[in-house]
Amino acid sequence: MTIKNHGLLDDEAVAWLSTIDTSQLTDRQRLGLAFLHRNRTVTNQQYRSLTGCDAQTATRELAGLASAELVHKTNDRRWTIWVLRDDFGRMAQPRSDFGAETPRTRRDRRPEIRALLASRAQPTRALAEELEMSGAGVLRWLRKRGGTADRP
Repeated sequence: MTIKNHGLLDDEAVAWLSTIDTSQLTDRQRLGLAFLHRNRTVTNQQYRSLTGCDAQTATRELAGLASAELVHKTNDRRWTIWVLRDDFGRMAQPRSDFGAETPRTRRDRRPEIRALLASRAQPTRALAEELEMSGAGVLRWLRKRGGTADRP
């Protein structure tokens, strides 16, 4: 006899999950969303404990939830915290490549940082919070010179 993790969820969590298009999500991701619905945040370690997957799989699946705009992350690397988005509603279109490993492309954050600094100087921490980035990420963008043509 096999009992799926989602069978252990209470009626309220199942009802909440039914308001979201989860057809492209794994059972682990659905369980993670139910956990987030209750707790608002989850770490990679909590996700691993909850779902029984390894660290790389947890990172990939949480990033997949972020790609689907269901969660967003705060901080980077070791201290990443994944936060349930309040504004996601229903997923507009299911993604056929959900959870697939694809090269990450980063949009140029310098214009956003410059706009925030245009009116007054601000500490890195304030910029990071405003942009939902890590302080180190803000500093990396501040150190980059030139336009997009300067990128390798």
